[in-house]
Amino acid sequence: MAHKLNLKRKCVAEFSGNSSPANSKKNKRSKIEELSDDSDSLEISFENSNPSVNKKADIGSKLMQKMGYREGKGLGKHEQGLVDVIETSTQKGRRGLGFKHQEIAFDPDLKWDPDLESQYVSVEEAVDWCPGCMDEPYTTQELKAMIVVGPKKLTIDDEFDFCEQSVVRNVCACKSVFDRLSGVELRNARSMSNPFETINKSIFQNRAALKMANLDAVCDFMFTDPKDENGISVLNSHELLYFADICAGPGGFSEYILWRKGWEAKGFGLTLKNENDFKLGEFLSGTPETFEPHYGLNGVNGDGNIYNPRNLVEFRDFVLQNTDKKGVHFVMADGGFSVEGEENIQEIRSKRLYLCQFVCALSIIRSGGHFVCKLFDVFTRFSVGLVYLMYKSFEKIAIHKPNSSRPANSERYLICKGKYEDTTSVENFLFELNCQLDIMEKNKDSNDILELVSIDVLKNDANFFRYIYDSNTKIGERQIHFLLKVKAFAENSELKEVRQAEMKKECLAYWKIPNKSRTAQQRPDPLTKFTELTSKKSQVARKSNIGNNGYLTYKPQLLLTEKLKELEYPWSYKCMVIATDETNSNDRGFFLGLGGQVIYFWNGSSSSKWTRVDIKIELPSETLIYGEKVQECRGEGRSQMHSIGLHIIDALFLGGKDVRHLSFTDRIAMSNKLIKAVTKTSLQNRAVVRAKKLYDLYEMQKLYDDLDMKELKSTMRKERLCHQLDYKHFIVPAGVLLFNTIRKPWSCKISNSTGKFYYFNYEKKSGSVFECPNDAIADFEYTFSTSLFWKWYNDNYLVESEPIEEPSHVTRNILSQHLNKVLSR
Repeated sequence: MAHKLNLKRKCVAEFSGNSSPANSKKNKRSKIEELSDDSDSLEISFENSNPSVNKKADIGSKLMQKMGYREGKGLGKHEQGLVDVIETSTQKGRRGLGFKHQEIAFDPDLKWDPDLESQYVSVEEAVDWCPGCMDEPYTTQELKAMIVVGPKKLTIDDEFDFCEQSVVRNVCACKSVFDRLSGVELRNARSMSNPFETINKSIFQNRAALKMANLDAVCDFMFTDPKDENGISVLNSHELLYFADICAGPGGFSEYILWRKGWEAKGFGLTLKNENDFKLGEFLSGTPETFEPHYGLNGVNGDGNIYNPRNLVEFRDFVLQNTDKKGVHFVMADGGFSVEGEENIQEIRSKRLYLCQFVCALSIIRSGGHFVCKLFDVFTRFSVGLVYLMYKSFEKIAIHKPNSSRPANSERYLICKGKYEDTTSVENFLFELNCQLDIMEKNKDSNDILELVSIDVLKNDANFFRYIYDSNTKIGERQIHFLLKVKAFAENSELKEVRQAEMKKECLAYWKIPNKSRTAQQRPDPLTKFTELTSKKSQVARKSNIGNNGYLTYKPQLLLTEKLKELEYPWSYKCMVIATDETNSNDRGFFLGLGGQVIYFWNGSSSSKWTRVDIKIELPSETLIYGEKVQECRGEGRSQMHSIGLHIIDALFLGGKDVRHLSFTDRIAMSNKLIKAVTKTSLQNRAVVRAKKLYDLYEMQKLYDDLDMKELKSTMRKERLCHQLDYKHFIVPAGVLLFNTIRKPWSCKISNSTGKFYYFNYEKKSGSVFECPNDAIADFEYTFSTSLFWKWYNDNYLVESEPIEEPSHVTRNILSQHLNKVLSR
């Protein structure tokens, strides 16, 4: 039975807003009322709402007719609307109703062959190396003579010198057909067809980090763990791994290196400023404290444009200055820019970028170092000429397409291993070439540099020519296969790549990357982190001391005359000058770094708490050191300047690395290594971090030689005996800390016959050895808990002719007499 709804005129009037008395008096009527004048009520049937059945009651139909609609015609001013009912769509996803995919025009002979997948998809990759050229290097003048200049060329589909003709044409053809696809369609098909797509970025900020992890792994980790030809690490335990990251913002490559190596790697970055800059705040997996961006001319205020010759010079000088003039161990270059709509000439558009990255790398890589740089197609004589010059500059090179690089694009990486010692001629040539291109670009020259190296030279070097030809052909054929696969997936949304999850798991395991998502870690409170660190079992800790950090409240005992007997074996002791005593104990104690400039201090008293330190330095997370905050002086008299510095006395943990078990000198050496890593010379108004200079107790004269009288500013006594830190800075000393670096009952002496240290157990008297036994190494707990403080109450304690009133106090003269007596035995 049909349900009917009677709508009275009053209700219609109320719906149209005409129910008020005022409106009634004005006799205003709604359009709905006008359409219903011939009936006291409107009947709308819910049983059958077809307009052809009940036209009289169809308000919508009457409204449309009133506005000019004619049955059987389309809507719109020109009746351009659809007349037929929209067919039911079988399309899945978020496409609109009635969407039909336009068939991609393509050579019918080129089709995706699923049977070839096993040939092109493998977790383990082999790098095909090309041995470098051992011939004499070209001079700069010889290289200049081979340059070819001609009209600009904006096509590569006729570049057949270094690749199969069919491969070049098919690569270009395959890339061109996708111009008819929307960006979304292309991205979806590309993602769905790539077996390695879901690898994504893992624990890093972007996919680039995984590319570097991939390249590092397939090269046997030669970047993060460089070894010589005998398989021995080129780094000693106290040496940093230096690297540079150019054209690589936001910094995925560097984040990977700093995750793998931690603070023991120091990076320098050059990239465009602002939106393309390094995002150090996103280095959640690495240590941004040891990465220093530089932007060429004007340093941190530069623009980072690698095309600018002056930026190249400034960056080179900056890197060499901060690596003891040696350069970095390796350079990574990942430059690129959008070439949407010009994919086929991406290589030509990128030629100057290739050039500048190459010249930058050659100028800062140390002898034996490595280089990895992103390239695209390598078909033109210009690009091949650049690769040839790298072939002449390194022991061996390779062009490799890693799994982490999407297989349908032209991206590949040039890997160069073992830089030759003298590459100056190539470096100078490429630098001058960039200057020439800079002038041509500014003058809008219609010509371009087409060749760097004579085509005859390139082809006559059979080893190099065959390698480039085979590499281009092999990578090109693989790219064509995956371009055809993308085409197939774009045309058929039912196709699925079912191996993505499996490939992700196996690749991450092969690259030694954790298979987990990226998360931001919350900083713990300092007491919790301190307890966590100090509760860890040291490698040489005794069972009774596991989890016991009570010894950290120890205060060094004063070196008085009755304590001199403890210095029976002065060869075991190390000394350092400090600026704090018991009167300013809140400046000496333990400093805990939680990452960046988040640093806390505890003075070692059981009644005090951890407090935040306002000092402009950066320390990696989980750094726990024993040190003092000092006032460093520069200059004398009224012109004297003061600055705050953090001086490291000893170390427990450095960036999460437990060093408590190391010898005292090794802990100081590791502290110096950390200081080099976190020091950023390009930043102004930063507090300086130093490790205390060590002196041998048996050679105290060297310490005295570093003391000098200085005229101080705003003091009652104008001149004071000060300790020189370097040629500019000094401190006002409070005394000397003495540390026994050999655990009793072991000690050491210098052999009269060999001049070397030998170690002996004075209780067992069982002979001596030249290698320090493990039992004799004094760990942090031992040296800290047995330390002595020789306090200098005033300068008279260091002047031999001046007497003192307190007989128990030790002066320079008293200490010298004791040491001379012991050393003369």
